[in-house]
Amino acid sequence: MLPLALFMGGFGGGVACSWKDAAAGAPIPAVPAQHNLVVTPIPPHGPGQREVRVATDATLDGEPFDLGFHPIARTGDRIGDGVFGLRTSRSGAPLPMCEGLDYTGLWKASTGLAMVTHFECQPGAIYLTDLSPLPGGRLRPTSTRAVDTRPIDGGNYFCAGAPTRWDSHLAAEEYEGDARKLLPDGTLSDNFEDYNDLAAWWDGDLREAHPWQYGWMVEVSATGVPARRWAMGRFSHEIAIGMPDDRTFYLTDDSGDAGAFFLFQADRPRDLSSGTLWAARWTRGRGPQEYALAWVSLGHVDEAAVADAVTRRIRFEDLFATGVPSGTSCPEGLTFVRTNWGPECLAVRPGMAAVASRLESRRAAALAGATLELVKTEGLAFAPEEHSLFLAMTRFETGATAADPAWDAGGPDDLHLPRNRCGGVWRLSLGEGTAEGPSGPHVAGAATLALAGIERDEGCADEAIANPDNLEWIAGAGTLAIAEDTGHHLNNALWFYDVRGRALAKVLEAPPGAEVSGLRWTAGVAGWSYLSVSIQHPFGDDPDATAEERHSIAGVLGPFPAWE
Repeated sequence: MLPLALFMGGFGGGVACSWKDAAAGAPIPAVPAQHNLVVTPIPPHGPGQREVRVATDATLDGEPFDLGFHPIARTGDRIGDGVFGLRTSRSGAPLPMCEGLDYTGLWKASTGLAMVTHFECQPGAIYLTDLSPLPGGRLRPTSTRAVDTRPIDGGNYFCAGAPTRWDSHLAAEEYEGDARKLLPDGTLSDNFEDYNDLAAWWDGDLREAHPWQYGWMVEVSATGVPARRWAMGRFSHEIAIGMPDDRTFYLTDDSGDAGAFFLFQADRPRDLSSGTLWAARWTRGRGPQEYALAWVSLGHVDEAAVADAVTRRIRFEDLFATGVPSGTSCPEGLTFVRTNWGPECLAVRPGMAAVASRLESRRAAALAGATLELVKTEGLAFAPEEHSLFLAMTRFETGATAADPAWDAGGPDDLHLPRNRCGGVWRLSLGEGTAEGPSGPHVAGAATLALAGIERDEGCADEAIANPDNLEWIAGAGTLAIAEDTGHHLNNALWFYDVRGRALAKVLEAPPGAEVSGLRWTAGVAGWSYLSVSIQHPFGDDPDATAEERHSIAGVLGPFPAWE
């Protein structure tokens, strides 16, 4: 256990409460933390570690169990008639194997138990692997296949994901290209740096592609059919997490230095084809670790209008009037904004606000006065026991810090965090939204920094988190799982944070060069529960590593004794 001083802000234990579902009108009870999960941290290691290390001493409600990491598939494995992770072009030509295996999750769909995995490359891939439970909780892969992305013109950097509560799966598509770089005729050049590697999916010819085709949430049906959810906006999606009303979804933006935080409310439960998009405005509270959240509306859209604009290859100049900033001043009628694309002078053209808000959501959020100072807000987890969300911010730098004159001069200056290269995790309290913002009990109204990494020398302390990425909530146990993507620790780690005891335990370490990613808690599978984990690109380009060692791994931590 670490001293409480490490957990900046902090928060109390679970609260038994209930609130109203605005859509159904029924009370939703908060789930009490019913189980006591205790894991003894793994001991320090030497520099020669080359395998996945996992804590061996774990108890649930006082009873010991085996907390092991069990691989299910590695890139290149032949499973049934398929090869796990094989990518192809739109014509079916094989492409190099992708070791960027990001999301791994168990999917209890109507078609049976499967593992869904995302390959975070350009072009990206989504794989569905059928699983068969074995005695003792092991899972055996029986067949694997790639989701056919031809109906959506391929995919770009599929990052984190999550199942919906209606038998579908949401895949996040990262790193949207800058539509201001289009050629005058509205097409891409053959050297469009944002999408260079996507040319492989287009069989070498990018002229049929368009920047606005990529950077969306993709919904995959239980039968494996993908569809872009155009109404949810376009930016560098990391993950979308839905609330129990099946209408409210939070969306994180993995932008390197000028990201926003979004909320989408669908018009109808379990139908993401139309709704209102909001962006958060962070306002300082009693200190740099506490903020109030207000929500700025980016308007209502039916996705058909957005899809039509993409099909017609509408140009950036059709959406925005533009000018060149002089310092932070703009020509008359234009507004100075700073996004991940740098300082700009923009104004939405008459009649184009709705489409512009979805094709260029981050720019639209900046024009509307939302906060664009977040740095790589990646992981997001819903904790019913706490009536909260947890949000990971990889690092506190540039616009997120208290004083960065090069960033803040002349523009909004909402975040005033102490600089911290190691990042941290926020707790967002639900049920505190304002009347002017999105409706319902699942609206976040306040943010408190729950825990943060500790800078040490030129890196981050080994006994605390560093650059948190994926998050997952272990429902019923009051435990937050935190995966790292850092170069400040010798090995990336997976941590368990007991929010009641405020205790942090390192439960897994990856081989050198590997990112820990994935993370999805799945309860009640043939009498067991699992935490899915990916070991992404182990050893990197290490010349001493074998080809087999460099293959990414999709697996599970557990099995845990089941509880629902």
